[in-house]
Amino acid sequence: DVDNIIAMIQQHVPGSMLENDIGNELSFILPKKFETLFTELEMRQKALGIANFGASITTMEEVFLK
Repeated sequence: DVDNIIAMIQQHVPGSMLENDIGNELSFILPKKFETLFTELEMRQKALGIANFGASITTMEEVFLK
């Protein structure tokens, strides 16, 4: 359930924002500190219906290109 996933992420990472919701993929913009989020995602991955997840760091160059 997308709403539950969004709520959980925003609970663990205040200030997080949903960037994209395309098909079966959600992208969030997160502040720097979000370790507890990944711990809970790992524990609840199957229950939330998440096939896989990951994180990437956007460079300043990519920010300005957008």
